[in-house]
Amino acid sequence: MNIYYIINGRLPTEKANGYQISQMCQALIENGTKVRLLRPSRELNQSHKQYQDNLKDFYNLRLNLDVDVIPAFDVQSFLHKNTPFLDKFQPVWNLMNMILFTIGLAFYFKKVSSDKNNYIYIRDVNICSWLRFLLPRELKDKIILELHYLPEKINRKKRYAEILKSCHRIIAITHKMKIDLVSLGLDERLIHVEHDGVDLQSFSISKSKNEVREELGFPVERFIIGYVGNFHTNGREKGIDDLIRASRAVLDSNPSVYFYFIGGPMDRVERYVLIIKEMSLPRERFVFMDRVPTSVVPKVMKACDILTIPLPWNEHFAFYMSPMKLFEYMNAGVPIFATNVESLQEVIAHNESAYMVQHSNQYEMEKGLVELANDAKLRNRLANNAISEVQEYSWDKRAKRIINFINSNGLNLNVGNNL
Repeated sequence: MNIYYIINGRLPTEKANGYQISQMCQALIENGTKVRLLRPSRELNQSHKQYQDNLKDFYNLRLNLDVDVIPAFDVQSFLHKNTPFLDKFQPVWNLMNMILFTIGLAFYFKKVSSDKNNYIYIRDVNICSWLRFLLPRELKDKIILELHYLPEKINRKKRYAEILKSCHRIIAITHKMKIDLVSLGLDERLIHVEHDGVDLQSFSISKSKNEVREELGFPVERFIIGYVGNFHTNGREKGIDDLIRASRAVLDSNPSVYFYFIGGPMDRVERYVLIIKEMSLPRERFVFMDRVPTSVVPKVMKACDILTIPLPWNEHFAFYMSPMKLFEYMNAGVPIFATNVESLQEVIAHNESAYMVQHSNQYEMEKGLVELANDAKLRNRLANNAISEVQEYSWDKRAKRIINFINSNGLNLNVGNNL
């Protein structure tokens, strides 16, 4: 099988989608698939240019990935540099970038041999909507779309559904997403559910917690409640503010408790510090750190005593999100404290593989943090159960299931972890 994996963005990138794509490409290759990444010729961030031909080091991979750069004029970057006052029209420039990239892809695929084993793998519905009309005939019905987003408005959902009907196979990242797609008229036999995953090897660390802390410069004596990951998703808060508001009881109950928030961006910190001051909480017991290199993330997680996913409720977080950090947390051997949004409950369960509380409920969060921090046996049991359960969510097994689904005749409803 030959897969042309399209990414409509810069690569490498600090965004989570770049990491997810690189891990999936590695897993597909290690399972015998030939993969070529296709990205537009957009200018990379200065700090990323040295890695443009070395994704292996940037993403801490076991192998390097083959990347073809598709010529596509970067309208957005050009206008931002020369006419920054036009930035308010960014959605228009994004659309122009997408159209130019799609045209470049159409020319690229005209030169690709007509091999029946060729498939196009993509995460962008808008690119798919244009590309399906421009591809050579033998590739038009070979599009695999991995869906990570559904709009909230029903009219836009219906538009997505019409585009998806032209795809060979669809990978949905939650069961709720599949249910909604079927309700919009898609054939359930052509939709496979795969949550995100984890590289079990990278997140398996032989050093003890104290050894990792000494390496990172974290105080050994502290009880660290950690959050590792981006502080927001497209401007939407991911619950750090709720966690701070629920911190008083656990801080009062144990003077060694500290909260570590790691991942940035740091321009959000001022808002969090304001909440700390408004609640008269001890500022010194809240540590904020920017994004750390991919290779350091497993160590940062291992250094914590509790790892948190305090997601508030909104439609995207609840139904159409499968956070990679959930699976990384599970494999870190650290107990998880999480809110009970539906997408998380598809993977973890309260008092089995995590301690879960009502989302955005300060009283329940406060009570839960105290109970988990004070019960070492509970923490150990939850962490051990999570390690056992996460084995099914490796990138390797995810890739195997997706390959089997692509090769299936679409009539098997029991592929992989579909229910």
